[in-house]
Amino acid sequence: MRPLDPGTSPDSVLYAYTKGSNGTAVPFYPISLGEFICDRHYHVDRISYDSFLLFYVKSGEGYAESQGRYYPLQAGDILLLDCYIPPTYGTNTAWVIQWLHFDCPM
Repeated sequence: MRPLDPGTSPDSVLYAYTKGSNGTAVPFYPISLGEFICDRHYHVDRISYDSFLLFYVKSGEGYAESQGRYYPLQAGDILLLDCYIPPTYGTNTAWVIQWLHFDCPM
């Protein structure tokens, strides 16, 4: 699946996951994951997305904001965001990120 987010390259990939009937029996389950190749127009300002987001900065630089805290990000960084609390993230230059939205029944 190709992402539709502004600032993502057509070479970016997105995979969606639908949990089966045993999805609540496991401690964590994926919702979606992918690799985004982003330009300076990539910016996400979520109101709510009921999940947690783990992302790895493969190359470039970006930022994330949550609960009034600003996190500068660069190649090699890993960040975990609670998307139940509205996050903001993106880049002013370019970056490649690999990410995983996941949730849990807890």
